[in-house]
Parts: sequence; structure tokens; C-alpha cells
Amino acid sequence: MTVLRWSIIVHLMILLPSFIMYSQNLEELELKEGSKIWLEGKTNISEYYCTIDSSRLRAKGSFYHETGHKDSLVIEPDHLSFTLYVSSIHCGNKVMNRDVRKALNYPEDRKIVYTYKGLDASPEIKNIYTWNKHVIQGILEIKNTRNRVVFNVRAKHLEDHRFHVKGKHNIDMLQYDVDPPSRLNGLIQARKKLTVHFDVIIGSKN
Repeated sequence: MTVLRWSIIVHLMILLPSFIMYSQNLEELELKEGSKIWLEGKTNISEYYCTIDSSRLRAKGSFYHETGHKDSLVIEPDHLSFTLYVSSIHCGNKVMNRDVRKALNYPEDRKIVYTYKGLDASPEIKNIYTWNKHVIQGILEIKNTRNRVVFNVRAKHLEDHRFHVKGKHNIDMLQYDVDPPSRLNGLIQARKKLTVHFDVIIGSKN
């Protein structure tokens, strides 16, 4: 009987953190006004810059508030994803738009998706309302190729249950089966490295 009792207690101790997390009141989140993502790359003769139409950028997920911190947002792994449509990429002129979208295998509904997988490293945070550095990990999917990515971000909490995140990540297009765009039969060739910059605000959908 004593052995059985201790076995039950041990199982409860293992399950308790998970029970506490999911017993929190989960709230839906969304991308807030002012969020932006842009791309920077180079060709063999110049640099290029592409913006993302924010009206076609989506965030989906849920969060809960840390006990005693009404403004804090706690997001568990797999509870946040960002989606952008290839058709929302604008690189300054029609020719460059066409070449970049073609490289990404552009049908109208082609998506690029990032799924948050958790913190890889994070310092002790003394003030959630000032910028803090984090290392986060996730899965980036482009053209049905999924790769794990790890990168540095700066983040802080805002009022009204909002969270501000800034950072950038270098992408090797070849790792996603993307042929760098080219023009004039290869005379102008984009480099395989591309930098994604993001400055986004997420918060409660309510």
C-alpha cells in the first residue's frame, strides 16, 4: 500500500506542471498594427530590398499570463506561428517581384511558415518592460522544405497584453530547394544568402 501511495504521488508530481500550464486561461493572439518583415539580399552587381505586405502577414497562436504578472505573455512551444504569402513580397519593381516569386515556386496561395519551438537560451529577466535578449528556436518551412532554425532576438512586454520582438536571420536559399533568382540569362545573379528582418508586435486578439 505504501509503495502504491508513493507511486501515485510521483506520477502527480510529474503531471502537475503540465496540468498547471494548461489549466491557465489560454487567450488567442494576433499580429498588431506596426508589425513588419522585410528581406535584404545581394546580387553579383548590387543589393536588393523586399518588403512584405503586412495585410497578408498572419500570426496564429495562444498564450497565458504568468501568475502575478497581468501584462506578461507566456507562449509555449508550438503555440505560435507566423505565415506570409509569397504574393505579398514586393521588391521594388515588377521584374524583381516576378523573379523572386518564381524562385519561391509562386502560386497565388504559396506560404512561408515559421513555427515557434521554444527558448534555446534566455538570461534572467529583471524587468519585462525593457529590451531583453533571447535565443529562440523554431521550424521554418519554404517550398515544403522544413528546417530547424535558431536565432537571436530582442523582446519586451508592452501594455495591453502585447509583446514586441525584433531580430533577423540569415537564410541559405539552397537549403530550401530555392534557386536564387537571376536575370539576363544569368548575367545578373542573386547570391544564395538572404537576410530576413522582423519587427513584430503580437498580443491578445480580444
